[in-house]
Amino acid sequence: MVRKILTTLIVFFTMSGSLYAQSRVEHVFYQSSISETEDKRALNVYLPEGYDSTKETKYPVLYLLHGKGGDEYSWLIMGHITQIMDSLITENKVRPMIVVMPNGNVEQGAASTRSMMGRIESHFVPEVMAYV
Repeated sequence: MVRKILTTLIVFFTMSGSLYAQSRVEHVFYQSSISETEDKRALNVYLPEGYDSTKETKYPVLYLLHGKGGDEYSWLIMGHITQIMDSLITENKVRPMIVVMPNGNVEQGAASTRSMMGRIESHFVPEVMAYV
């Protein structure tokens, strides 16, 4: 019950735009060799307010992986990561950072029962981290 109330308040105040930063989320594709059927994979990237790729400012990067059956949207939709990060940054509880949310399923479908089947390590560092 308390969680439901807090979630409602966070969504309300975030939608009003008066309390939290104006971050953005970009949906991008990167080259990948993990899937036998796709050569590009999707991920979402949370960028804090003021992020400018043309500037040399360095940001910490947090990589969030979803659970089985999820996809690159899980942390955005069910985890409310945009609202949480905006709140934490605005309240100076964390430094502004980039948050990367890749699709961890070999098949693109969100409800896929196939996962990366132990191949995450060989895929994650050279492909996801190298892209970011």
